[in-house]
Amino acid sequence: MRFFVDEAVWKLVPKMTLGVVYISQAENQKSSGEIQKLICDESERQRILLHDVVLANEPEISLWHEIYKKFGSNPRKYLPSVEALLKRVQSGKMLPSINTIVDIYNYLSIKYHLPMGAEDVDAVVGDIRLIRAQGTEAGRYIGGKDSEVCEAGEVIYADDAGFMCRRWNWREADRTKITSETKRAVLVMELAPELSRKVLDDALHEACVLLQKYGNAQTIAYVLDAESGSITFNTALRGETVEQRFEQDVAPAIEPKPQESEEYRVRSQKIDILRNQGVEPWPSFRPVKNQAADVIAQFQDGAEIEYVIAGRLMALRRHGKAAFAVLQDPSGKIQLYLKEDAIGDAAFKRFVDYTDIGDIIWCRGKSFRTHAGEITLRVLEYELLSKCLHPLPEKFHGIVDREIKYRQRYLDLIVSDESRERFKNRSRMISAIRSFLEERGYLEVETPMLHPIAGGAAARPFITHHNTLSENFYLRIAPELYLKRLVVGGFERIYEINRNFRNEGISTRHNPEFTMLEMYTAYEDYRYAMNLVEELLRTVALVAQGSQQLTFGEYQLDFEKPFRRLTMREAVMEYGNFSEADIAPENIGTLCMKHGLRMAPGASGYGYQLAALFEHVAEKRLIQPTFICDFPVELSPLAKRNPNNPNFVPRFELFIAGMEISNAYNELNDPFEQAARFREQLDLHRAGDVEAHQYDADYVTALEYGLPPTVGIGIGMDRLAMLLTNTTSIKEVILFPTLKRVTKEQCNT
Repeated sequence: MRFFVDEAVWKLVPKMTLGVVYISQAENQKSSGEIQKLICDESERQRILLHDVVLANEPEISLWHEIYKKFGSNPRKYLPSVEALLKRVQSGKMLPSINTIVDIYNYLSIKYHLPMGAEDVDAVVGDIRLIRAQGTEAGRYIGGKDSEVCEAGEVIYADDAGFMCRRWNWREADRTKITSETKRAVLVMELAPELSRKVLDDALHEACVLLQKYGNAQTIAYVLDAESGSITFNTALRGETVEQRFEQDVAPAIEPKPQESEEYRVRSQKIDILRNQGVEPWPSFRPVKNQAADVIAQFQDGAEIEYVIAGRLMALRRHGKAAFAVLQDPSGKIQLYLKEDAIGDAAFKRFVDYTDIGDIIWCRGKSFRTHAGEITLRVLEYELLSKCLHPLPEKFHGIVDREIKYRQRYLDLIVSDESRERFKNRSRMISAIRSFLEERGYLEVETPMLHPIAGGAAARPFITHHNTLSENFYLRIAPELYLKRLVVGGFERIYEINRNFRNEGISTRHNPEFTMLEMYTAYEDYRYAMNLVEELLRTVALVAQGSQQLTFGEYQLDFEKPFRRLTMREAVMEYGNFSEADIAPENIGTLCMKHGLRMAPGASGYGYQLAALFEHVAEKRLIQPTFICDFPVELSPLAKRNPNNPNFVPRFELFIAGMEISNAYNELNDPFEQAARFREQLDLHRAGDVEAHQYDADYVTALEYGLPPTVGIGIGMDRLAMLLTNTTSIKEVILFPTLKRVTKEQCNT
């Protein structure tokens, strides 16, 4: 069975996006009280937000009105499903409770203002398709008595037996409705063009979480747009114990390649000529004994020393029966001199006629100095090791298009000395960190990247599925909870340089896949951590850059002076020019409103207001290294309370050039309070905070065995590399940053 959208629909709404959740093994009885509370709370929130609002003028609704008109449907007569639900909520009426799946998607529909619908997979005949009706498709509505025929041209969800939903999602057929007997279903969300993709992503994520939690369902989420083809799933196997597979045709069998250039065709023809001459353009291997830098470093006038090197040709100049070339290897560049009488007529002709810039060659030769004074290798023998079929970017300008630099990093590294040195500096930075920590008794460890519970940070995770275990897992958002389990086990000084994955935005300072240093020290506190981080950064700056005075964009950063230390309250008052009275609990709400700061539902207490003001007035102005200390407890579900002020926790974040570089706090080791904090986070999650921490029962059990007083530290390796290499975009310090897949059309341009 496939799920696809007909070309006639894409033609009129080419930028529409569908979110699809495949649901299996659901226990779809009447909704629990918790789901009803979610719906009740969200209905009340929407009723307040939409008071005196004309729904038809809201962007999420008006865009669907325009789409309905494109397909000949009157939006006043055939209301989009989300508009009908919101009208009911706006009037103060409760949404009816049907069953778990329906109640969850109705809740999500009013929360995210997205039209949604679902079909029972076991009632579907053939493929599910979103099409323009031919005027022959028929069916009976839910609650209807007689069968009705669709109008030609209207948009319907249909299968081989008739329509399943008319006029997008205006009215559903009784035949495929979701009932208490439904085990497998397809839930569809529709995002109109011009609306934020993040809304759809958030709704898909929350749908999976709620269906797993309240329906004990297996879920997999997909996104379908005009480029991504179709979705396919197998319903031939009906047994309850058989795992159902649900796969998306996310890419063609062969990835798109650029159209062949004339240069590519010319170089490809040389391959055939070389092979006809008995020369293999990609031979197995030739031993290399030296590097280009050795030739220069060991040079002595009058002493011709023999070297065997290999590398890529970066320049070629032909002069009759002689030729000059520039060979580049990891150590640098060296000029080559080839002469016909030294390497033989056939070899020289082959070099002149069939060798190109970009080719990788092996050569043996002796060093000498040219009349121009340049140290050069006189080639006595050479062999082509790898033919380059594409021209390299022009050396003087390098790669101008940043998109190409990120997608084809190998080209960037070939032609840019600056890029190669930047990534070498990053490697030196990480080596220096390892040495620094190991000298102080820290043990490097490794923890899982697949987590059954997304924990250790407030972030949206990526979800994947393990076929053998038939379980969903989360890609690691932080290693914290596993590392602290190791401290419980007796490893009292540990660290991990780890890859984390957060399903969030992309910017010059954020990449969904990033590297963190996390370290834990038993029997120390966050003041020790501040001193350690300060010493570590000074040491690393000296190793990577040879100085503690760094240039970063327009700023001159000083790592040598003691790092400044401010509490969050002090920073808000200083940079916002506020008084103690201004940020007092009874006044801070008014101050936030004055600055246009709105709190999310369930996150409107004093701590959240203080943090919002800090981000608004202070964060970007913290240029020189500054520790911001003493955070509100609401923002730190894993940190120990300050015994002198239980509304705050002993925690710091280090800011440099307006960026958060490090985060540390005294770890909460009271299992009862940790369990209570987890429950508070669950309440936030139910209120709509998809980044709220999940409840980790096994971690609470680990704490019950005893975690000694411990401080934990995290440092963002990518942002630190940005500082140490004077790079203002995180993509420049990640070898292969996360990018959207290239379409065939983009590839050809």
